Amino acid sequence: MKLKKKKSILLLADGTIFKGWSYNQNFTCFGEIVFNTGMTGYQEIITDPSYYGQITILTYPEIGNTGFNIEDNESKSIKSYALIIKNFCLFSSNWRMQTSMLDYINHLKLPVLFGFDTRSLAKYIRSKGAMNGCISNEEFDISSLANKLKQKPKMKGLNLIQYLNNTKNYKWNNLGETFLNSHRMYYYANNENKNVNIESEKNKYNLLKICVIDLGTKFNILRNFDRKDCFLKVFKNNINIEDLKYENPDGIVLSNGPGDPLALNNEIQLVKEIIKLNKPILGICMGHQLLNIVFGCKTFKMKFGHRAINHPCGLYLKVKITSQNHGFSVDEISIDKNSIHINNWNFNDNTIAGMSHKILPIFSIQYHPEGAPGPHDTDDIFIKFVNILQSYKSNNILDPTEHIKF
Repeated sequence: MKLKKKKSILLLADGTIFKGWSYNQNFTCFGEIVFNTGMTGYQEIITDPSYYGQITILTYPEIGNTGFNIEDNESKSIKSYALIIKNFCLFSSNWRMQTSMLDYINHLKLPVLFGFDTRSLAKYIRSKGAMNGCISNEEFDISSLANKLKQKPKMKGLNLIQYLNNTKNYKWNNLGETFLNSHRMYYYANNENKNVNIESEKNKYNLLKICVIDLGTKFNILRNFDRKDCFLKVFKNNINIEDLKYENPDGIVLSNGPGDPLALNNEIQLVKEIIKLNKPILGICMGHQLLNIVFGCKTFKMKFGHRAINHPCGLYLKVKITSQNHGFSVDEISIDKNSIHINNWNFNDNTIAGMSHKILPIFSIQYHPEGAPGPHDTDDIFIKFVNILQSYKSNNILDPTEHIKF
């Protein structure tokens, strides 16, 4: 079958126009234009909830050559609004492949534009800053598109978590009956409005119990804790604090997620209540930002954000390469250094990449330790947090030097 290419355009908020092609059915799409410089991981990127509301430029020139498979999804569905790429690989080949990129995007109706000089486009966004944009293969009236684009809200001030459809709580583990079907990666609790006490299951396998607050959770975060012998239960972001008390977890994880953290008023109040439970807490990306807001810090919108798998982070002479995906950051000047210890810096631009509380068992990071896609330099974050849970569970006391070692 001969494929028909359709002319397509990208219109930026500043009036700049780029032209390319697409294989999709007719579409017009609006979102924030951002770029990711990773060489791998396009499937993980488009299913990562942190990309919700964004049209993502992939700077690596060849996309689609390894196809798609069910195991590499980072959520239940596509979250990125669209992709902009250079070369569209029509003939995917990989031993893990279950479908080609072309079949995947057409089945799930993900707009993909190709034929762009994506590195030049990324350099333009880096210079001018992330901005809203419009892509279309059906409407080419620039004046009309520009008027529609002006009406779209900017990312700053947006609460995007409310649109992720995190409507149910669910448990996650790989223990026997939980894998109901051959390729199932999760299952829902029987009644989303009634917490299921899983103490018997927990005791049966002697697992640590972690409750994850779902702000846009990536599956690989859950997979990593699962490999460390933890029993995971994922809760909606509007969980009642009394229900969380009832679960009595050994630790709590605040997940990654999209949008502006300052717009999450309900979630900020929830985090305040969670801290009062005096349980070990790990914040990842959005969770990191919310924790710092609760501790009186300010966040700011970055010029073009961090979206790559090669960001060097660390402290002093120790460096780890990290995977990152965020457009907001914690303002260093606003941090109370009497109570907060900064234990990770991004060595590219000296923004904060991690912190720990000097008294409370609270830790957070502004990168993705699960590395999906990306390196595994920071796998030890999961081990460290599990060790803290085990220690805290035994004596309810935190090693006073833990905030430095994390």
